[in-house]
Amino acid sequence: MTKDYISVLNKISKEADSFYLFDIKRLVSWMDTLEERLNGGLEGRASLIYAIKANPFLTEFINKRDNRFEVCSPGEFEICMNQAVDTKKIVFSGVYKSKENIGRIFEEGFEGVITLESESHYELLKEVMDEKKIGSVSILPRLSSGNKFGMDEDAILNILKDAKKDGRICINGIQYFSGTQKKKIKVIHEELACIDAFCERIKTELGICIGSIEYGPGFFYDYYNLADHLAVFDEIIEELKPYVSKYSFALESGRFIAAGCGDYVTKVVDVKETFGKKYCMVDGGIHHVNYYGRMLGMNDPKIDYLKKTESEYTEPSKNSEDNYEVVGTLCTVNDILIKNFAMDNPVKDDVIVFHDAGAYSCTESSVLFLSRNLPKIYALLDDGEIVELRGTVESYKLNNKF
Repeated sequence: MTKDYISVLNKISKEADSFYLFDIKRLVSWMDTLEERLNGGLEGRASLIYAIKANPFLTEFINKRDNRFEVCSPGEFEICMNQAVDTKKIVFSGVYKSKENIGRIFEEGFEGVITLESESHYELLKEVMDEKKIGSVSILPRLSSGNKFGMDEDAILNILKDAKKDGRICINGIQYFSGTQKKKIKVIHEELACIDAFCERIKTELGICIGSIEYGPGFFYDYYNLADHLAVFDEIIEELKPYVSKYSFALESGRFIAAGCGDYVTKVVDVKETFGKKYCMVDGGIHHVNYYGRMLGMNDPKIDYLKKTESEYTEPSKNSEDNYEVVGTLCTVNDILIKNFAMDNPVKDDVIVFHDAGAYSCTESSVLFLSRNLPKIYALLDDGEIVELRGTVESYKLNNKF
């Protein structure tokens, strides 16, 4: 960590014992790099869509760019409205949509794209269009990979056949997503071939040319090793190259975009030794930070340790051979953050920084467990300004009858 970044942590730590910090300059730089790669490798025929479920607090900053947003719930749609996101930039997705959900987006003059996960979604959409006298809408049927998401080919063909007759419904393309954190490029290769074959079937049977694919490749983000994430990205670009003459691609990503911009920071609250084993307890715990595929402190994430001096936090002056089990404050033996972490005589108010916490941790972790306070959330802007995005939330108020 740079001295400037440690200085930022010093400032925030004076008012928060546990917090998330999202570095917006880091976020923007990473997205710029990814889009430069796409433009160079795919002739401008591919773009990024940000899945805001990964971190809705980044919405206002990404909204300053041209990127579109994948919105998967009524709540996420309201977040977009609160942040003045143009509805043209929204792909209204999600495995379940009620008639009320669909009607709500049109109350805001929705001009984006709506995904279809079932034939009943399509029927509900037409009902809303009739009732609200909606003149046109763009749809994106989701092709299932064999799980609960989307539809099989025949169901989509039925929808497209009817949409072609209807006249009000624009077929924006096909959506496909089979899962996250894919390590094998062979899977990407097979999925693209499957999508292409289905689009050819649509052309043959219905005379409809599909020109756009929204694809969630499940970009692999390595939380536990110093990996070259751009190498992963470039491999997928190579797999897309044979298809860009036929389709434009909107590549859906949440984790891969957001993970690297965020840190979770928590203070040491107690240090002890029990039966010869050393424990370092921090203010937070597994209810605050969550890394994909990790349990009981196995697989060490990227972390830093800062010691508290009289006036500021500094990096330890020496390495230590003393290993501590870093645990949280939850009343469960499962609250293990790091199994073995070398620390130089840790004391109360020292700080541990968990890197790559920009995606999911602030929303996906079990934050209501034990009614402990939710951490504050901050953004570090390009000019060095620190902005509080969320203050302390007393979760006992959510776990009680008032």
